Amino acid sequence: MKKVVEIIISPEEVSDFYNIIDNVFWPLTGFMNHKDFKGVVKNMHLSNGEPWTIPITLSIPESKLESVKKSSKAILVNSEKEKIGMIFVEDVNKID
Repeated sequence: MKKVVEIIISPEEVSDFYNIIDNVFWPLTGFMNHKDFKGVVKNMHLSNGEPWTIPITLSIPESKLESVKKSSKAILVNSEKEKIGMIFVEDVNKID
């Protein structure tokens, strides 16, 4: 069984997380995977064809990178060390 990793995220990423779960960022259902990120940057569309212009990604601290790559889930923690939610890890990529 894979270990669930905890990631402390920035206040901006906390805001993005709540916007995703509150459907403010519809049609997004989570932080963007690499395919959606590339589609938005190059063509201003998600991989499913929906128009979208702003990349919504989650930064992973270098110290957590390998454990996140090996995990299928991650618990998101705010700057006050409160667990605010969990995500399923689809892929991990370095962004230029």
